[in-house]
Parts: sequence; structure tokens; C-alpha cells
Amino acid sequence: MEDTLHSKSVAEELDEIFESDQADRMVEHQNIDFERMHENDKLRLARARVIYQEVKDGRAVLSGERLWKLAMLFQHSQDSKDYLAAMEIATLSAEAGSESGVWLSAAAEDRYLLSIGEKQKWGTQFTKESGEWSLLPVQTDEESGITDEVRATRHVPARDQQIRAFLKQVSFRK
Repeated sequence: MEDTLHSKSVAEELDEIFESDQADRMVEHQNIDFERMHENDKLRLARARVIYQEVKDGRAVLSGERLWKLAMLFQHSQDSKDYLAAMEIATLSAEAGSESGVWLSAAAEDRYLLSIGEKQKWGTQFTKESGEWSLLPVQTDEESGITDEVRATRHVPARDQQIRAFLKQVSFRK
């Protein structure tokens, strides 16, 4: 679905907000100014919430890719409720044809679960401690019902490939 003419200014604004979000993150991890990034995230999220309400109310219609961008803004929150919104928006994005939304719906679910003290299901969330990246706690396939075949439907690497795929992505940013 293409963005409607009515929402063109909202869509363009969303593009700018998303670019700002990514600019804060597209530097080597040790060079990220986390305090500034989190302050910027709060400002971006305030506007993202308004845009999402406009979408829910039918006052704005966004393409799948722009819904994905909106979901990413919620994914970068520090609030569990926002991760649920990210999952919902990413699912809408996937339904509108965004391949990126498929993966993000899984990542948002993982981030939500970790934020409420549970293990992630999909294996999309990592941490860096003492200079080393590692996968945050993950439910077993038996606990979650998430197999490598199911992961593939969400564009999540197989369990034994997760850290390698993540490290490849991180090294790409440098």
C-alpha cells in the first residue's frame, strides 16, 4: 500500500525522525553517547505516539516500510509497553508487505519479554560486557515452541547461527 496523499507530510516527518534515530546508533558501540541518545529517543517517541494514534484513528495511512520505521522508534524505548506497541506495529508492517517488519515483530517480542524479567523466545537480543557480545537469556525450543524452522519464518537465524549473524551485522556498522 502506498502512503496516502493526506499523510504525506506525516510520512516525510516519520522518515526524518527515523533517520535521526538511526544516526544516533550508527556509530561504533563504544562511541555512542547513550545519555544524548536516550534523551533524543524520548523526543522521537513523543511524536511517534502521536503519529501512531493518527494511524489507529485512520487519519494517516502509512506503507509497510514506514510502519516498520515507526515500530523501530517504539523498539528503542525504555518502556515495556512500548515494546508491545512495537510488536503490534511491526506486525501491521509485515501484513502490509514489509519483510523488515517480520523480523522486528520477533525482536520486539524478545525485548518485551526481557524487560519483564523473562527469557526471550526468538534469540534477537544481545549485550556487550567486557568488550564481548553475547546472546541474552533465551528459552529453550521446548519452552518456547520456537524451532529453527519457525525462526526462519521470522527471518531470525537458526539458534546455532545467532551470535555469528549478529556479530556480522555489528561489524558491518563499523
